[in-house]
Amino acid sequence: MAGAARAAGDRHAALCEDLDLRLANKRVFESLVKAGAFDSLATGTPLASLPSNALRPRLTQAIDAACAASAASCSADGKGQYSSS
Repeated sequence: MAGAARAAGDRHAALCEDLDLRLANKRVFESLVKAGAFDSLATGTPLASLPSNALRPRLTQAIDAACAASAASCSADGKGQYSSS
């Protein structure tokens, strides 16, 4: 189950990297998760079979890591540095 949570978290991290976190911060993501906007991120993973009241807390837990990775990426991009991942 941890691998599936990581897959959904990776999709969330990709979304965070594509968005400007000055416009969409952690609170915005938490509200979107609560509303069910990210339920489709679990599609294709074992998490897809979970009811929303079990899925959404897992997605919420991934927000901190995804936003931190995105902030680090934006910081590195601003300095002309690019990660190899």
